[in-house]
Amino acid sequence: MGVDDRLQALAARLDQLEAENARLRAALTTDRGAAADNPEPLRGPVSRRTWLARSAAVVAGAVAGGAAVASPAAAAGEVFLDIDNAGSAPTTITAALGTDMFTSVFGSTNSDPDLGTGLFGYGPSFGTLGFSALGTGLWGKASGDAFTAAVGTGGYIDNPDSPGSVGVLGEAPGDGQIGVQGISDVGWGAWFESNFADITIGKSNRNAPLGDTGVIHYFGDVVAENNGTNSVLWYCVQTGIPGTWRRLAGPNTAGATTLLASPIRVYDSRPLGQPLAIGPKLPLGLDQERVIDCTGNASGVPVDAVAVLINLTAVGQSGGGWLSVRANGSVYANTSNLNWSAANQTLANSATVKCGANATILVRLGGAASTNFIVDVIGYMR
Repeated sequence: MGVDDRLQALAARLDQLEAENARLRAALTTDRGAAADNPEPLRGPVSRRTWLARSAAVVAGAVAGGAAVASPAAAAGEVFLDIDNAGSAPTTITAALGTDMFTSVFGSTNSDPDLGTGLFGYGPSFGTLGFSALGTGLWGKASGDAFTAAVGTGGYIDNPDSPGSVGVLGEAPGDGQIGVQGISDVGWGAWFESNFADITIGKSNRNAPLGDTGVIHYFGDVVAENNGTNSVLWYCVQTGIPGTWRRLAGPNTAGATTLLASPIRVYDSRPLGQPLAIGPKLPLGLDQERVIDCTGNASGVPVDAVAVLINLTAVGQSGGGWLSVRANGSVYANTSNLNWSAANQTLANSATVKCGANATILVRLGGAASTNFIVDVIGYMR
């Protein structure tokens, strides 16, 4: 509808208003019989209160109709719906407080069962703000149905180039308060997903919770000990001051153990007649060390594994001696993982070994002049 059409429609509405007012004024001075000549007969004498009420209704209809067909700019103090209310002075909407906590001072309800928004706010800093001294500052409810998901309260940043923006923010400065809480009886209390990182926790600098003297922690608490370039994850298993904690992961802490479906042989020093041709195919000499790549032979061990579970076998020894296993790059500490007392004994033992760079370990021979050995990987930690 063009501007001229809208103006014509508004003029027609105003003509109707003037005609109705004239009819009502005439009705005030006539009796029941005289009112019968009107297109819409009045039932009995019309009081001044009735005339005012009906006039007000017609005026309201005319104003609503005018707002629907025309788009005037709001003046100072005026409020129009679906209109840019950019007046020369601030506009205030005042309403009475309801009788219960769910009656709003100003509320917006959408009655469409399928589409639309109950309340929408847009602004350069905040779209919608809610404050309450005793109750709920901002509350959103959505029912949904068996075929349609619903969102009670949503937050969305529509500019991907705005670093540091927050979709939903909850702050709780007091002891025992909760910034953001999610509760569900049969679903998920909280669900996070991202192509970057599903969740990040902890302050940029936070000490281990073991040092939180005078602070009560509760079982189920999770704390990230962050120190600039690395992080250690802690979990509270018993309430107390500061609580009982277990370290879950960190730069020097092995996380969950992953067991391979079956042991994988990653090294065999015996001659080329043996099937695996990885690394030097010759016996290990006295006080010699050999680097073993635990990712070899498509073992499934990742290069960032912090430890491996292996089965170490000695075969064809020249005499009594031992094998010692440790992380590649670490110093030998006169320890052993597999010992034998005579030559030509085939012996095996399991060991859990910290890894060096790229999941590598060192095997060292002591005592005997030489021996062949085999390394089978059972699992790893990362």
